[in-house]
Amino acid sequence: MEKMRTAIAGPVRDEEIRPAPAAPASNQAEGYNPDVRVIYGAGVQSMPLVGMSLAQARDAAIAILGVDRRAPALVNGRPARLDYRVAPGDELEFVHHAGEKG
Repeated sequence: MEKMRTAIAGPVRDEEIRPAPAAPASNQAEGYNPDVRVIYGAGVQSMPLVGMSLAQARDAAIAILGVDRRAPALVNGRPARLDYRVAPGDELEFVHHAGEKG
């Protein structure tokens, strides 16, 4: 069996240090779809719902958070119609009454 020599690390020279690769430039306009905060009882979820009607957003929340179809919908703390279009930064809350199961 042959013995192998290991080199002892010495000081690193400047030419041996490679710069970290630059992060790709992010273009927020390209594919920009901020999440909408959806609240139902103790459940809070960020979901990409921008541009959907409130009725479509409710269907998504039903699938993810188990929202009751009869739960009143609030957008940014105010009641909204089901044809309201969700905007970037909106907060949707489906009211979960105290004492309800689920």
